[in-house]
Amino acid sequence: MKSSRFYLVFMMFGLSACQTATLTDNVSTSFTGNMHRDGIGALDSNQLTARTAQLSDEQPSQTSIFKALIQQESSGRNHVVSHAGAVGRTQITLPTARYMAEKLGMNSIANLPKQRLKYVLMRNPGLNEKLGRAYFDEGRERYGRDDIALIYYNGGPRAANAAYKSWKRSGKLYIYTGETYCYVKKISRQAGINAAPMKLIRGQAYHKNRARWLRKTGKAPCHV
Repeated sequence: MKSSRFYLVFMMFGLSACQTATLTDNVSTSFTGNMHRDGIGALDSNQLTARTAQLSDEQPSQTSIFKALIQQESSGRNHVVSHAGAVGRTQITLPTARYMAEKLGMNSIANLPKQRLKYVLMRNPGLNEKLGRAYFDEGRERYGRDDIALIYYNGGPRAANAAYKSWKRSGKLYIYTGETYCYVKKISRQAGINAAPMKLIRGQAYHKNRARWLRKTGKAPCHV
């Protein structure tokens, strides 16, 4: 009789455990199912890094100028986020990363939500560097000069266009912010490239950029 009671209690406990496991599985499936909507959300950090690694060649640039660019941007650290929202080794902004990913046909990266894209760029240095290098190379292709490609990378197309026009006219690169002036000067020296003479124009753009640096960091870029 005691044996029968023990068997009955055991069966009831087993049934309860199975029901609990089933309920847990259902909740888990529902939760991860919702996270799978964009294809990457349900992956843990290791899986996510592995997935994005498949989309990049993971081959860091061996050119001295781009290595110097990375050193200037982040000192080679991939978890750095600037006061302007640029992320990773190449300090690429999210709109630029999205633009270059789309241009390279990496649509699964280009279509990521903002916070997910930021996370991926900070978790995968190979991907971060691939997109940053593509943007730098775009500047090289447009202007045919490393120094103006650096202006393009740091200051954008408008600054690069102005520098290119002044170089064609006078042989000098007119630069309108201290930030970009210091940027080109430091990387050119470190990489050993022969940059054209530069002239810093202290106009409205210069003062606006300097004020922003002082407000965000407490100091002006390279004391100019």
